[in-house]
Order: sequence, then structure tokens, then C-alpha cells
Amino acid sequence: MTVPAVAAGTALLVLAAAVLCSSATGDEVPAVYVFGDSLVDAGNNDFLPLLVPRALPPNGVDLPSWVNHRTGRFTNGFNLADIIGKVAQAFLSCPNKFACQIELMANADADADAAFLFLCSASECRRASSLLCSKIFCEVRMCAAQHVGFKLSPPAYLSLTPLSNLDDLLRGRVGANYASGGSGILDITGIGTITLREQVQLFAETKHKIIRAGLVGREGLEDLLARSLFVISSGGNDFDAFDYGVPASEAPEFIAGMVATYIKHIKELYTLGARKLAILDMVPVGCLPSQRAITANGDCDADGNKMAEMFNDGLRAEMEKAVAASMPDLRYSIASLYNVLSDMIADPALAGLHEVENACCGGGKFNGEVNCIAGITFLCTDRDEYLFWDKVHGTQAAYRRAVQAFFNGTTRHAEPINLAQLVGSPSSTAPAAANSAI
Repeated sequence: MTVPAVAAGTALLVLAAAVLCSSATGDEVPAVYVFGDSLVDAGNNDFLPLLVPRALPPNGVDLPSWVNHRTGRFTNGFNLADIIGKVAQAFLSCPNKFACQIELMANADADADAAFLFLCSASECRRASSLLCSKIFCEVRMCAAQHVGFKLSPPAYLSLTPLSNLDDLLRGRVGANYASGGSGILDITGIGTITLREQVQLFAETKHKIIRAGLVGREGLEDLLARSLFVISSGGNDFDAFDYGVPASEAPEFIAGMVATYIKHIKELYTLGARKLAILDMVPVGCLPSQRAITANGDCDADGNKMAEMFNDGLRAEMEKAVAASMPDLRYSIASLYNVLSDMIADPALAGLHEVENACCGGGKFNGEVNCIAGITFLCTDRDEYLFWDKVHGTQAAYRRAVQAFFNGTTRHAEPINLAQLVGSPSSTAPAAANSAI
């Protein structure tokens, strides 16, 4: 991983050099809309039939007390959607003149809704230190929290009932999370989950409800959507097909179909008004604890990683074509979970981690053979030192380090632009296509 470890001395430097940001700059992110699987699900599965995966305790063990007791997150704390949403606003709340900005959200002081940012000015730095910004951190500031709009992911869509306060959503603000753990790009993936196609349909229904409510006009809504951040993470669960009958020899055709379907759903989001899109690529699935547990020597499964790379390469190639051909106003960033997690595994110390093979919670070899169950399976105490939470999901600590790289890294971490560039880019107010499904 190409994020420098944060030593105790550095932490003291953060506190000593903390200076409140004087003003907010850049365009705000009025809402975040999240789609995908368990990497970003904020609780939709809690409202689905019991057959679907559920994030039961000890999932959410490290979430602060103000988070609803029904956590819905498949990790020990905040998930990728939470952290991306918070950093997006923190980034826009602070001066945007530095080469490197890294968010290290306060663990204990979550109610303060503050974000620590390391700020590095390349022109002032003297020696190479981090592959992330290629320079040693020169200046540390703490951004005032009053401009940070999101404490965590927008609410799970299925948690929003007629009795809920829907005012923000119906004004095109805050957004919603449509993700469903266990779902996939393909409709055949997941039993009882909300497929990606259905998630996009739910967003179309949301847009229709906003228009029908009349709290914001059509033109104003298109502008709000153009400035909003759309986050999508899907594909990993579709690979279960290789465990249930699809031969590895058919991987190229199967994965090509996944990518084509993914692009179709992204085009529909574009038609509905999405103009800023963050896509999380597929993790190195062969290095998950569940996969290490079934290899002969406990190493990463090379075939699994090869298929993940095949998907990621295809996604990048087809996105470039699709944007050029039919989505001219779309700004997008493909955040490389594959590269970031691979870097963490290759050099744990540089990422500030200690354990990158065994899961923090689970049972069997690598704690990757048995699901994480409260009171039954092993649960580590030093969770900030682990890369993997359970047999397939990362820890909050790993996700924070990943998001740091997505916002501030090179094209190895996010391309064709990083998330900081995506969030800070001017928004196109070009109206959505006339055939928008609203």
C-alpha cells in the first residue's frame, strides 16, 4: 500500500500543527447516491427476507454510539461508502491548493464530525517519502467540521418509510444508499438481494418522487444531480458462479458479459442525471482469507486474482469507450481496490498494518472458513492492525487507508482522475436525456 504509516510522533505533529481552515472552497456535493454490494451496503438487507446476508454482531462493533443499533455494515466500523461520503465533503471544505490531502477521521470523537487532513505542498518538500504524493508531508492542518455535510453514508433506501424525515431526499439533498450485500451486476447473483438493475430502478423511482414532491424544479434537480457524487461497487459476488457450475475456461466470456451489463447500468444512471461517478474495481479475490484457506500452501489464489484483473481491465477499457461514445458529460474515477489492497499485502508496515492474511473475525484456517459470529468465532482486539475483518470484507482501518489513496493517489490508485479531482471538478448542467426513466 502506498500510504505512509502514521506513527505516534506524526500523530502528535497533527495535534500540534492543527489549524482551522479559514474558508470553504469549491463546489459542494449536495448528495451521495450509493449502489452495489456488501462493501457499501448501509443496512438495506436488514429490511429484506431472512435468506439474504445480514450484518449481525459483531459487525459494527467499533461504530460510535450515535449510529443506529442496526448497523447494516459488513465490517467492524464504517464502510467504504461512509468514508468516501465524509471525505468528499471534507475535501471541498478545505483549501484545494495542495498536492496531497489525506483524511484520517477521528475514531473516538465521531460526534465532532471532524476530519484530519495531512496537506503536502510538493514545492515545499525536500525529500521523497511516500509513493502516494512522492513527497514527505510538510504541513498539517485540521479542517473545521462545520462545513462537513456527511457523518456517514446516506441512509439505506429501504429504511426510509413514510414516517421518516424525507425532506432532504425530496429536495435532492443528502442522497440514499441502494446497495445490497450479496448482490451482483447480474440478475442471477444473490438470492433475495436487490440486484444492481433493481437498485438503479429504485433511484429512478427516487427521482420521480422528488419531481412529484415539487420541492425542487426539474432544472434545479438536474443541477443537483450533476453536482452529486454517485458511488458504485459491484462484481465480486458474480464470481460465485465459478463455484456453482461455470467452468474457469469460460471466464473470458462470462466476465465480458459482466462488464457489458455493468456499462448498461452505468449508462442508465447517466440518463437519469449522474455526472460524477466513482467506481470501485474488484478486490484481489484470490488473496481473501476465504481463498487462502483453500489453497494448498496458504498463498493467494493466482487464478482468482487473474480473473479479477480480467474484469478490472475490461471495465476500464469499456468505460473509456462508452464515455467517448455516449456519455460525453460524465466525469468518472475508477478507484482501484485491487491495487490498493495488493499494496497493503505486499508491504503491511508502510500501510500501518500488521496482519494482512488472517481475518480479524472468523474461524478455521486464516479465519476464512467460518463466518464471523458473535460469541462463537474468534474476534481480534487489535482491529486497526488488520487488513481483513472477516473472510471477505476489509476492516474500517483498511478502508480508511484505501480511501486516502483513492482521493490523493496516482493513476495506480484511481484513474483517469482520482476522487479529489472528481469531486472538485466543475459539474455539467446538461439536462438528462429525454427518455430518462422517471
